[in-house]
Amino acid sequence: MARTETTKIPALQVPQSREELNDRVAQVGGLQRRLQTIGAKLNRQVAAAQARAAEEVSPLEQRLDELVNGIDAYCQSHRDELTNDGKKRIVKLPSGEVGWRLTPPAVTLPDNVKAFLALLKQLGLYHFIRTKEEVDKQAMLKEPETAETIEGVTIGQREEFIIKPVELQVSIVAAVK
Repeated sequence: MARTETTKIPALQVPQSREELNDRVAQVGGLQRRLQTIGAKLNRQVAAAQARAAEEVSPLEQRLDELVNGIDAYCQSHRDELTNDGKKRIVKLPSGEVGWRLTPPAVTLPDNVKAFLALLKQLGLYHFIRTKEEVDKQAMLKEPETAETIEGVTIGQREEFIIKPVELQVSIVAAVK
């Protein structure tokens, strides 16, 4: 018969007095401060590592740009020769390939999309406008009695318990059971 494994759940430490409650809230604040200190230290270390990497990467990127621009200049000036007067787009070399390709068509729109939509409507080009249908949850929250009569709709709300140590700007939030 197969053995079943059981896991031990640590006993919940519940304060027994208001003083113990105050002490536990203070402990939460202390732990949060320690976590923030560790996070800040990690962020400083990451920033230092990123700065070191940037110093190493910068000359490599600069050299790469120089090489790519030089190769591009050569290929552009010798394009007919390299492509056999446009009969091929890829040039195979012992060290790799160079070539030309067309990207897929892409649409670029003006920055002011609302004005552009108005222009499309004015021109009667409605087939260039997409209409997206979706449920308006905000409207349902305004009329909860009506919304809850619809099968599958529930409007819920839950209570949360918060602990906010006095000197911290952060609250710890837990769902109330």
